[in-house]
Amino acid sequence: MKDGRTAYYIALEKEHDHLLHYLKQEVNV
Repeated sequence: MKDGRTAYYIALEKEHDHLLHYLKQEVNV
């Protein structure tokens, strides 16, 4: 359970970073 939750949060963080990067690109253009 703990490992699954950790993997979930790691995936969530990666997705969040990707979203921030995308938004930054949109603003820069």
